[in-house]
Amino acid sequence: MAQLERLHDTAAAHVETPGNAAGGSRWAAPAIVILLAIASTVYFFRQSLFSRFQLLNGDNGDTRILIAILEHWSAVFAGRADMRSPNFFWPLPGMLGYSDAMFLYWPPYALARALGFDLFVSLQLTLIFFKAVGFASMYCLLRSCLRSSMPAAVLGAVLFTISNLYSVAIGASHSHLVVVNCVPLLAVLGCRAWRLAAEPAKRGRAFYAVVFGAYLGLLFFTSYYIAWFSVLAAGLALIVAWLIRSLEAGSALAPLRSWADALRQRKLFVALAALSFAIAIVPFLMTYLPVLKQTGGRFFSEVLLYSARPLDILNVGGKNRLWGHPLDRLFIRVTGAPMQVSEAQSGWPPLILLLCLVSIVMGLKHRRDRSIGDGFLMAWLGLAFLLDILLPIKIGDASLWWFVFKLVPGGSAIRAPARFNHVTNILLILAVCLLAERLWRRSRAIFWVLALLLVAEQLNRDHIARMSHATEVAVLARAPQPPATCRSFFLAKAAPGDRLWYVDQLDAVLIARRFNLPTMNGYSGWQPPGWHLEEINSSYLQHVREWATAHNIAQGVCGLDLTARAWAPYDLSATPYTIGSVIDFHKNGNAAGYEAQGWSGEEETGSWTVGPKSSIELTLSEVPRANLVLLIQAHAFINRLHTRFEESVVVDGQKLADWIITDVPVQKKIVLPPSLLAHRKLRIEFLNSDPRSPAELGMWADTRKLDLGMETIRLAPE
Repeated sequence: MAQLERLHDTAAAHVETPGNAAGGSRWAAPAIVILLAIASTVYFFRQSLFSRFQLLNGDNGDTRILIAILEHWSAVFAGRADMRSPNFFWPLPGMLGYSDAMFLYWPPYALARALGFDLFVSLQLTLIFFKAVGFASMYCLLRSCLRSSMPAAVLGAVLFTISNLYSVAIGASHSHLVVVNCVPLLAVLGCRAWRLAAEPAKRGRAFYAVVFGAYLGLLFFTSYYIAWFSVLAAGLALIVAWLIRSLEAGSALAPLRSWADALRQRKLFVALAALSFAIAIVPFLMTYLPVLKQTGGRFFSEVLLYSARPLDILNVGGKNRLWGHPLDRLFIRVTGAPMQVSEAQSGWPPLILLLCLVSIVMGLKHRRDRSIGDGFLMAWLGLAFLLDILLPIKIGDASLWWFVFKLVPGGSAIRAPARFNHVTNILLILAVCLLAERLWRRSRAIFWVLALLLVAEQLNRDHIARMSHATEVAVLARAPQPPATCRSFFLAKAAPGDRLWYVDQLDAVLIARRFNLPTMNGYSGWQPPGWHLEEINSSYLQHVREWATAHNIAQGVCGLDLTARAWAPYDLSATPYTIGSVIDFHKNGNAAGYEAQGWSGEEETGSWTVGPKSSIELTLSEVPRANLVLLIQAHAFINRLHTRFEESVVVDGQKLADWIITDVPVQKKIVLPPSLLAHRKLRIEFLNSDPRSPAELGMWADTRKLDLGMETIRLAPE
């Protein structure tokens, strides 16, 4: 650490102050920086700004759940909602933990709302605010912490703001990841706290330590992915620094002793930062630990489905202005298909990657050259970036990410490791800007040529403002004031138009927050057990009935018809069953009227039982006058990766059958004893001790734990 400080001090001696170098006005340099910040931010949001916010960045999926959560925070601070329980997936508590909490988004969003902007424009202004924060903090990180010249620092800030990676992976869909712009600010706070802690004469030393710790804790409570990736990247960077210093010293312990001495000198301020973090992380732990315990985290086979291939390091999207066409041809030649729009579409243009390799070579060559001072930093940041981008890559079913998934706390909660690139992009830009700093000192003509090329290869013509402001406002306006008798509601009929199922769900979620009326509908990264309200189809009303009955909210339920623009009360009483009739689990069948819990949606081949328990509830039209038999026809989730499972059948608490299933077709007959036939209600449960999901087995991205594919059930006289 002490060596790093000396490198910074040496570098500072070689940095020209903008005013002195040009001999111009003291305001010229700040004006240039501000103008470039505005230009970069306007470029990134150009489609939205030039449409006067009629087009909004992102899509009507993830972007609108972000709005719903921000509206939830407004309700929390107004005293109308519990912090951990938004009013969707009603009445389950703690549903905030199913998605990111977005806490740091709320202050600028709330300010925009207070100024009179609607929820869509307020979010857009919030995203613009974070982009501006990203530019300023990246500039400060290079200028103040790494002691770069103004041109190199501005270059880094521009590259970070308009990055092709962020355009295709964040601007077009995942607006919630714009919080990556807070990471350079976190680094600036950490750098400032570390330096001031070693200077007893400086005031405000404790302030930076406390703010750094609190900010990191709140970053977790805003976006788990970005915060966790940031901590992982920092930890891996320390390992790389230790390896470099160990090779220099010929001893693995030498750098550790040096760092331990530096920590002892700053122990009070490290303790303050740790205490501040411990306090700030409490809301995050309260919100997410119960959910992690409930869900058990992700399966690594599922993670592989969202991992990138080696060639995806160059996946910049087909609409990159400089590299889109030639890289598409490369992908077609190597993989047989052009660059795909997916989680893996988060690679880098070739020139910046090449310059990163150059910075590593030059940094290693000159790492001890104290006359220059940035050699070690170039090598360190570049090598840390290389290590980071290799981790999420998969080759077949193998990936180094397995070690992260298994060994790093919290790793099992990460589904899409390709998003790690959003954070490692910062290391790449820093390494390349340190190389650019060296060029600035030696040949300014070469610096400007490379700077223009670096900026040009980040430009992308993809349409990233995909949400129509007018359309979304009009859909929400279709909901009139609900009747006072409504205690909760569900979306009975969706708004007109060809909208995807999750868009309909989010219509209900936003309307729920608007009227402060809870809804059974919902949308997030996870789905609650037993919730099957995804699609409004022939089985939908019965799934609503099952959910309301299972959670004791069947009274005071209203349905919202967005087509007719009307509310109506709903009777969610049970469907009667006539002995001898067939319960059909196929698509457009009648099984939804009897399913109680643990069922997937109806498909062409039937309905899967999901999880360890699935049940149906029958209200018989009359008390049976003779003994009955239960006739079951189904198929099983049996394959080469899941060759057998055990199934039990329980009727009204009495176990009637134990099966070992080893074949796909299943046909069973169970005799019901007279003791079960003295009343009109029957509950039939299917119990499985070891259900498996296709994602868990690495087959496809389906996380449902499947068991029996039920086709028909019939109660008949013996």
